[in-house]
Amino acid sequence: FVRDLSSQVQNEDESSGPVPYTPRVQNALKNPQWQGGSKGVKDGGESDTFFSKGSLNAALRATGAVCFAIDRVLAGKNKSAFCCVRPPGHHVGYNGLLKDCISCGFCIFNNVMAGAMYALETYPKSIKRVAVIDLDVHHGNGSEDIVRRISRERPDSVFFFSVHVYQPQGSGLPENYEFYPGSGGGDDVVHNIVNAPLVPCWCNDKNRFTAAGAKKHFGHFPPSAASPSSSSTLGYCSGRDWFKHQIRDRLL
Repeated sequence: FVRDLSSQVQNEDESSGPVPYTPRVQNALKNPQWQGGSKGVKDGGESDTFFSKGSLNAALRATGAVCFAIDRVLAGKNKSAFCCVRPPGHHVGYNGLLKDCISCGFCIFNNVMAGAMYALETYPKSIKRVAVIDLDVHHGNGSEDIVRRISRERPDSVFFFSVHVYQPQGSGLPENYEFYPGSGGGDDVVHNIVNAPLVPCWCNDKNRFTAAGAKKHFGHFPPSAASPSSSSTLGYCSGRDWFKHQIRDRLL
């Protein structure tokens, strides 16, 4: 699909510019939820993800960089590697855009998950398990979807952990607002998935930031959504220390 779209874009007039990517993906997947469903295909004018003549090469280089970094580390040429690449990828699921998601989230290929599978399949004697740690304001719903599918065929080969803001519809201000992508509210330990959802700081109702308020409004959260401190308030907007606590409390 992506290669076909790239070919179409290459043949378009120079003045046409980038094309909205999310509605193209929705039309290609032909999911009933978008095709005349309640949500419908995303309006091109409201699309936040676009595809241009250079997008395919950029996406291939982003994914290739991760695989190249793995080669370098396992060859002993580097002790570690950091890939600063765009476009990102953690919103891309097994079949691309997830059926209940409203946007591709600037993602074309899932770079990290492609790298994880590359490591497992290319270096089976050296790499038995891979851990994917996702630190982002948004939940890596696409990565989680891929890990869940991998775990069914190759149990215990991939572990996924995500720290992210989580606000499902009806749980914050305004009441009808859902923070994208609206997933990651709980764990799926059967498939090696652990989520540490954080209460957003804009939920500024004073009752929401007390221990009782948190239990009432976010009672379905795993324990990590409550502050590890002795204070009765939720530790919101506390930067790196809060992320450190989340990882420590859930993994160590």
